[in-house]
Amino acid sequence: MSKFSFANLPELQLISQEQILEIHKNALDILSSPGVRFEFHEALALLEKAGCDVDYETMVAKIPGALVEKAVTSAPETFSLYDREGDFYCEFG
Repeated sequence: MSKFSFANLPELQLISQEQILEIHKNALDILSSPGVRFEFHEALALLEKAGCDVDYETMVAKIPGALVEKAVTSAPETFSLYDREGDFYCEFG
């Protein structure tokens, strides 16, 4: 969970590392049950293909914690943002 660590930031820390982990755990619980409602069938199909439990009638996908963790660890640490014309705007990360 190093991507969620604020240990290397300057002096001001409003919540503890334990609180960060608790928020993360609670978010995983919500994503897996009750899940997330999507109004786009193609998104539901992609999530089902990735391993989510999808109910097409209610349009709810239950996203397993392991899938979320895999997505977080595979996401880049930084990325560039460009405007509509394709010009560099800023770097996030």
